[in-house]
Amino acid sequence: MTDMEKRMRGELADLLGEPAFERLDTELREPNIFSILSTDEMSVSINAFLAWLLNPNESHGLEDAFLRAFLVEAIKHPPPEAGNLPDGLSPIPYEAVAGTKLDWDLMDVRTADLRETITTTEFHLSASDAKVDICLYNDSYGFAVYVENRLAPRDAWRQSQRSPGRPWEYRTEEYLLDLYHQWATEQAGEYDILPVFMSLEEEPSRETHFVHTIGYAWMANVLTTLAARPTASDHARILLKDFSRWLRREIPGQLDPLGQQQDMESLASRYSLVIARLFDHVAECMACDDEDITDAYHEVYRRHKPAVDTLWRYLLFRPDDRVAATCQEVEQLLTADDGVVLLVLPNRLAATSPRWVIAGDAGDTGDEGQPAMEVYASTTAMSCGVLAYSRLLGTQAESIWRKAADLAESRGEKLTQERHAKLNFHLVKLLYDEFDPKVVATDFVRSCRFLNLLFA
Repeated sequence: MTDMEKRMRGELADLLGEPAFERLDTELREPNIFSILSTDEMSVSINAFLAWLLNPNESHGLEDAFLRAFLVEAIKHPPPEAGNLPDGLSPIPYEAVAGTKLDWDLMDVRTADLRETITTTEFHLSASDAKVDICLYNDSYGFAVYVENRLAPRDAWRQSQRSPGRPWEYRTEEYLLDLYHQWATEQAGEYDILPVFMSLEEEPSRETHFVHTIGYAWMANVLTTLAARPTASDHARILLKDFSRWLRREIPGQLDPLGQQQDMESLASRYSLVIARLFDHVAECMACDDEDITDAYHEVYRRHKPAVDTLWRYLLFRPDDRVAATCQEVEQLLTADDGVVLLVLPNRLAATSPRWVIAGDAGDTGDEGQPAMEVYASTTAMSCGVLAYSRLLGTQAESIWRKAADLAESRGEKLTQERHAKLNFHLVKLLYDEFDPKVVATDFVRSCRFLNLLFA
């Protein structure tokens, strides 16, 4: 056992013995319908639940209270460039689209009788394949609201290509605006339209002229207040409280997680490395050698999954100055010929490139043109590597691995051991005893150039 493995074993034992961890673990074991039914693809269920709440005529007993709160939140977050329209955008000019946009202010929302609003999900636009996640329309006022809801899978950025903050995954520029153009073109004169983009991680929309962007954090207190209304039905109270608590678990960096902010910060500050390495390992691995520490990781995660998941999510929002320092070192080493795009997150630096694409093998997922690999450096896990996204590699995953192995051998470099992973896998994974931005930057840039050669 290495010194680092001994350190991780000791810190893991200390973490499990912390009263703060015990309190968090006990709190998160309380049954919650949304946590019980949580899956990587639960966005359809969340869309249906939100549409139910937004419909004033449903059995929740809230009438238009939640709908009004939703519209208020959307109106409060106008597009940052709403008054700065470009010359035009094919196939129709911005001015034509702007003529069909709902022009309400807060007073309009607060005084309107919204009880005749109708909601639906997966609403198809005419004969097109384009769909609106949640569609609201009101004939009395002649408005329609469509909502694109991006609920990223919560198990980790390593388990899914939809990782928090990865702009090439969220098609708000292409999807939302094209959707809006089509609707405006085909139904102009029938409805004034309010386009809304929702993201659990509060990711900004790349479309900055028309789309109102909101997160989920505002809902927690609103739902708690609505649950106390005397008109709320009994089953609505249960669902509202459960969803509010589920939000606090899912985005603990934005909300006080179940009233345990102090405990969360204490655990995150003292045990961030072992939490990150534990989660990093089990998120990727389905089967591994029964090494002492990795075997312990799996057992701890099996017993305390909700607490570990919540701590990991909390860590994602904790800023680390070493990211900026690493980014500065990386930028000094990169050249224009490297052609990479850097993404700076609170405790992680990532790089992607349009070169790292598997042409014509994204199947029918609509992921063509998306980079199939990512170079990253994590200050939380004190690691650096190359992560490959299995779905985007498609049927070429095995051949890419063989090609990478041959390239690494010719360059005297070492890949990670090939193993059966859940969804994604590492080509390169380096773990550091100390996180030195200069050392990490050198490894980071070398990995970027390795991928350039691999995809040449």
